[in-house]
Amino acid sequence: MDSGVISIDNFDPDDKRHLIDSPTSLEALKRQGLEPKDLLKLTKARAKKKLGIDDEEIIETYLERHEERRQRYVRIVAKERRKMLRGSADSSSGFSQQRVSKANYLAQEDEKQLEKLKKRQEIEMAQMREHEKIKQSIQKRFEERDKKAKRREEYRQLELARMKREQEKQKALENERIKQRQEEEEMIMKQRQQAEFEEAQRKMRKTAKEEKRRMKEAKKRDEEIKQKQIQMRLQAEEIQREQQAKLEEKRLMLEEKDQERVRAMQIKQYEMKKQNEIKQRDKNQRLEAAKTNLEGIMNQKLRIFHEKQKNSEAKRLQFERQRENMKEQARIRAMEKKEEIERVIRENNEMQEEKKIAYLKAMEEAEKRKRYLDKEAKKDMERKQKELRRKEEERLQVIEKQKEIEQERVRLIKEKQEEAEMILQQLKEEQENEAKKMAIWRSIRKKEKEDEIKRIQKKQEYEKALIQQRIKEENDRTQNLMSEKQKMFEHRLEVRKQLEKEKESMMKNFFKAQKNLEVKAETPKNQLIKSPKKSKKPKKKFGAISSRVSTGFSPNTGNFNTPGHHATREKMKSEAKKVLDSLKNKNKKALTKLLKEEEKREAERDEILSTVVNEIERKRLEKIFEIERAKVREQQTVLENKYQEDYEKVNGLYEEFD
Repeated sequence: MDSGVISIDNFDPDDKRHLIDSPTSLEALKRQGLEPKDLLKLTKARAKKKLGIDDEEIIETYLERHEERRQRYVRIVAKERRKMLRGSADSSSGFSQQRVSKANYLAQEDEKQLEKLKKRQEIEMAQMREHEKIKQSIQKRFEERDKKAKRREEYRQLELARMKREQEKQKALENERIKQRQEEEEMIMKQRQQAEFEEAQRKMRKTAKEEKRRMKEAKKRDEEIKQKQIQMRLQAEEIQREQQAKLEEKRLMLEEKDQERVRAMQIKQYEMKKQNEIKQRDKNQRLEAAKTNLEGIMNQKLRIFHEKQKNSEAKRLQFERQRENMKEQARIRAMEKKEEIERVIRENNEMQEEKKIAYLKAMEEAEKRKRYLDKEAKKDMERKQKELRRKEEERLQVIEKQKEIEQERVRLIKEKQEEAEMILQQLKEEQENEAKKMAIWRSIRKKEKEDEIKRIQKKQEYEKALIQQRIKEENDRTQNLMSEKQKMFEHRLEVRKQLEKEKESMMKNFFKAQKNLEVKAETPKNQLIKSPKKSKKPKKKFGAISSRVSTGFSPNTGNFNTPGHHATREKMKSEAKKVLDSLKNKNKKALTKLLKEEEKREAERDEILSTVVNEIERKRLEKIFEIERAKVREQQTVLENKYQEDYEKVNGLYEEFD
């Protein structure tokens, strides 16, 4: 096969640009009612576009179903192609010998073939109608089940509405009772509070009058104490001012002495610095002279100079240390003087503070006594007010507690209502989603069934066209053969005439041959050639020759019409028909059994659901039951697909026998 040709054996199901173009594979596709694009894989994007939905679960399941159907088509086409190749090889080897006999046989069998094809189509259509009837029955049961579920849902909604109305009625009555009880408690509490308030007002007026008198006396005492405090404060301030003046005078004297010492030290330091500078200049002059005059001993002079410099630096550092020590001593003496002054001031302050403390202590005792009396009065007032507040708080707490209890009860009722509504909404959404999915799957299965029917119709139309084409070709061949036979027949007549003249002596042998051939091969052609004008003996001779010639062109030569072969073929066809009927009955029994079991299980499910009160448990059971129903539908689909596949296999054998 050409490497560029794409057949069923080497095509890429993912490449839609390079489809199958092998003539044999294309012919196999046509015989099965398929096209090259039917063997391509379906992508998720194309599936979404084709179905017009985005549900991943449905898309994945649809892709799996499409892939299974595609692989089944590939197997069918590959099998058909192999059958075509085997048929082509077999026919090429024996075609030259069987051509004449097969043409005669096909001419007689074509009408039978067309009739059988029509009957087979009628059987298939009847089976399809039967499947459709079963499918409608299942659909009707599912619709009845959905109606029952809908009625149960409506009853549940009515029950929930009734419960909600009763709860609202109970809530209104309870609110009325609580409101009435609160009003009574508030009235009693107000009366009690009014009495307590009047008693507290009376006591407060009495306490205020007593407090006013005590405050007046305390105010008088405070004024006397304040006058004494002012006098003592003025005396203390005068003493403090005198001491402060003396201390300031001493401080100024000490500071002046310190400044004089510092100035003397600065003058001394300046003089020492000046002397050092003079000495340094002398040393520099001597060094310069030594450099110009004694260049040879420069290093020695430099060493001497460095030593002197070091000594001078050491002296300078020693002087600096001495100066720092003097400054430190002066600072220490100043600190000591300052501490002495501060000590004197502190002692004076302590004396004043002791006097002040004694005075303040007396004042504090008086103030303490006053505060004690005020505190006791305030405590008594606070105690009474606290008692009133406590009672009021207790009353408010009781009211608040009742409100909280009522709010909690209302909240729980509301939560239960919201939970019930949420569960109902979820159930409604799930039912809607499930209904949508079921509708989508019904549409998908319907489309798949329609596609399969179209494929079978295309297959049958193509087979019919092939048969018609074959009939036409065989008719043409038969016509040509008949013309050739006529010519050969005329030629044989001439030969027979010559044989009659030349072989008169072999009449007995011809007569014997005629009898033997008439026994072995019964052909209609040796009876067609008769000559009434001849004598009796020439008739026998002519019959013997005709019989012997015609046997050479009998269909027995190609073994297409032997009694044994025909009986075997009819027996195999009968067996295949029995298998087809058995498959049909078996599939029908399996579907009927499945439907009866599902009806029984559905009744059990309804009985279980009718006893369940809890919505959550009902929802859980309905999910489980829906999964079981989906499994039953899947089993139904599997049975139908298996029946279709088995039917096609057996039907293919049946067609081979035809």
